[in-house]
Amino acid sequence: MVFLLLITGRIAVFSQTAGAARESKPWTYWWWMGSAVTPEGITSQLEAFRQAGLGGVHIIPVYGVKGEEDRFIPFLSHRWMEMYQHTLTEAARLDMGVDMSTGTGWPFGGPWVRTEDASKYFSLVSFSVFANQPFSTNLYGHAPDKDCRITAVVAVDSYKEGLDITSSVAEDGMLHWVSDKPYVIYVMYLCPTGQQVKRAAPGGEGPVIDVFSKKAMSSYLAFFDSCFRVTQSPFPRCFYNDSYEVFRANWTENFFDEFKKRRGYDLRRFIHVFADSVTHDDRSERIWQDYHETISDLMLDNFTRTWVKWAGSHHCMTRNQAHGSPGNLLDLYAAAEIPETESFGSSRFDIPGLRYDTLFNEKQFGRPDVLYFKFASSAAHVTGKKYVSSETGTWLADHFQVALSMVKPQIDELFTAGINHIFYHGITYSEKNKPFPGNLFYASTNFGPSSHFWNELPQLNAYVTRCQQILQSTVPQNDFLLYFPVYDLWTSRGNQQCKMLTIHEATSWFDGSAFGRTARLLHEKGYCFDYISDAQIQMLVLDNFGNLLSGKISYKALVIPPCKYMPLKTLRKIEILARKGAIIIFMDAIPVHHPGYYEAAKKEKDMAAIASYLKKLQLVYVSDNILHSLSYVGILPEPLAEKKLSFIRKKKGDGTVYFIANLSSVFHEGEVELNIAASHSLVYYDPLHDKKGKLRFTVPSTGKIRFYLQLEPGESCFIEANAAQSMDPEWTWYEKTELLPVKGKKWILSFTEGTPSIGKKIKMKQPAYWTDLCQQAKYYNGMAVYSFTFDIPGLSSGDLPCLLELGDLRETAVIRLNNKEIGHLWCLPSRLLIPAGTLKEKENVIEIAVTNLSINRIIEMDRKNIPWKNFYDINFVNIRYQPFDASHYSLSPSGLSGAIKIYKLKMKQL
Repeated sequence: MVFLLLITGRIAVFSQTAGAARESKPWTYWWWMGSAVTPEGITSQLEAFRQAGLGGVHIIPVYGVKGEEDRFIPFLSHRWMEMYQHTLTEAARLDMGVDMSTGTGWPFGGPWVRTEDASKYFSLVSFSVFANQPFSTNLYGHAPDKDCRITAVVAVDSYKEGLDITSSVAEDGMLHWVSDKPYVIYVMYLCPTGQQVKRAAPGGEGPVIDVFSKKAMSSYLAFFDSCFRVTQSPFPRCFYNDSYEVFRANWTENFFDEFKKRRGYDLRRFIHVFADSVTHDDRSERIWQDYHETISDLMLDNFTRTWVKWAGSHHCMTRNQAHGSPGNLLDLYAAAEIPETESFGSSRFDIPGLRYDTLFNEKQFGRPDVLYFKFASSAAHVTGKKYVSSETGTWLADHFQVALSMVKPQIDELFTAGINHIFYHGITYSEKNKPFPGNLFYASTNFGPSSHFWNELPQLNAYVTRCQQILQSTVPQNDFLLYFPVYDLWTSRGNQQCKMLTIHEATSWFDGSAFGRTARLLHEKGYCFDYISDAQIQMLVLDNFGNLLSGKISYKALVIPPCKYMPLKTLRKIEILARKGAIIIFMDAIPVHHPGYYEAAKKEKDMAAIASYLKKLQLVYVSDNILHSLSYVGILPEPLAEKKLSFIRKKKGDGTVYFIANLSSVFHEGEVELNIAASHSLVYYDPLHDKKGKLRFTVPSTGKIRFYLQLEPGESCFIEANAAQSMDPEWTWYEKTELLPVKGKKWILSFTEGTPSIGKKIKMKQPAYWTDLCQQAKYYNGMAVYSFTFDIPGLSSGDLPCLLELGDLRETAVIRLNNKEIGHLWCLPSRLLIPAGTLKEKENVIEIAVTNLSINRIIEMDRKNIPWKNFYDINFVNIRYQPFDASHYSLSPSGLSGAIKIYKLKMKQL
């Protein structure tokens, strides 16, 4: 086993946090409960955030606290705008940024949304009509809701041909009809979903808007215009749209007209397809494709682009969570300036000592996944966007049980997926005089001042900042593009007629698809790639070397996964690229089926001709082994994946930069290779400690750079390969030589800063959890110090460091040795370097100041029925969305358990 000594130094791409841009720092969601905020409270919190190392806030007004109704401030009222303006002023003073939701809670909606602009769904009712038998009924009597209205009535014969008879319906809904042959009459009703804004703040309650209607969206945004204009308020940096949660919405007022304009035929003739959940013939598949594509188009054009254009007219950017939407996620993400993904729950990494909440409902919500995150980052990469953000830490564990050691690996996973703009989820506005735990939003994690890890949060923030400075100043260096065949997903009904592409239930549309399986295989093998949509393929051009260019980003090839459908327009563009020398790899076959119903046969004839031509081109491959084909064209995987190391590869000038995270227990140390050409220098950077040094490396016959790396599970680093020689000091590796004898008498535990106050000190032979030591300490929440005086017999003085390893740490620690602070432990692994010359043979004094989780304090409060859950709306729920009650929880171990170990180190000979 080895340990590394970090040599101090600086290079251009590896910089400190001092003077970091606010976007380089992590930001936070900032929930205003009831918008019951004050100028003094806003200033106090922003100053605390700035001191902790946050770069900005995202204001989200939500429901309020019971008993504080007289302090509620209606959303966008003059008083609310005053609080908002004060936030902007103070944030500017503190060099922080401010984003805000385009509404309260989520989704878009509010009291100013008119009935005709609210979200809608269609419902079908059918009647069997016999030949030559008159049929009469009041169709409104069969509507699913009194507010529904008839939008189409179609008679369908035995040949499944539809006849529009809507004009035969009287104003009052009466239909009198007779025919000489049998029909099934289908009545389509347009109905309001009735959905109200979720978690709405005072002044923001009301219907959710019709996201498929440009008129509804424009009217909704006009209200913001008037409020900002009247108060002469500046606009925020970004407006925000949360993940799509408009339930049941699947239609809009002018859908038939939009459908005919976009798809070329009248959908009324085929509405019976929507009532048939059994038939999956060619025609029904194509009609479903046309429906889904129209829904996607309306979502993109009428909602997302209308919103983005409006924000741009006020010199604002937009952050968009496209996931969950019934549209092509790549195009929806790309429409905004900052695509945003979401890390929800725990990835359950195989990192020794890492805990996760077993109560999390993984079946319902899934796990975070790099391949889901890549939809946001790919959209940013292929459209040249600098930032890709993430909602981070949502329901990472139940309330009061999230440790920073859980947070860091999730952030590292996001970094490897291409995310470079972290938003914590989140902090609730709460005044200083509020009794513990203060105001809390129902969805964990609490990153705010009342959190048990608030004092250690600056350590995480500094780490994130150092990483994001590099990730934001480099550009992607992926080898190829992987086509997202969305039309294969659109051949049948979705979970609410339209198909919701959610990252919480991605098994049905991603993991079970050929595209998902291909992406998983390529990722696990270590290939570097981005996804690309049909629309984005149209933007591709070729450079002089035959590389595909999307903006300024180049790719070596375009890979088409197994798929049945591809638009003729896409295949024609691929043909143009292939004629010019682009490398195109089709897996299994070249798709020759055009999606949609209108003129499909004619278009497929053209596609067959193109496919025949493509097969004759030298750089077009039809492959039954994608790994072999990629190797054949010179695209190789990164060997890091063989070591189960997660990574992202980026480019800075002539240099290549890797961020590497060890999120498994497989690798510890050894030789690794990078799939890049020979370099003049290789530099290792540890963003956790802000240290770096030059590495030795070789270039064997494989042509890949090979070097020695030590990276324990839970650790991360940057590697930069430069074309120029590095002037940095050489990095020195160390390995353990012997476990030093630590001789002392008793450990002393003192409770220093916490609740309840405990005056007595506890003596023990070895460190033990304080929850096991005395009744009074069972519910203690705060800091306690383990101190120990010890000798190391025979210790020889020298200029080499030693290594300190702790036992089970719950949860964070600040360590002092012989009156010197030697470091903070807040993430895994729980070990620290002891600087050379710190230890001595006699009378060493170590002080380990441990801070625990706050769950035990909450357990005591709930067992004593001390009130603190006093919020409107959902009030307070646990990770399974049941009423939160910690009275039956088991106590969480707190403190330090197990002997400390100190190892002597020697220089590693390579």
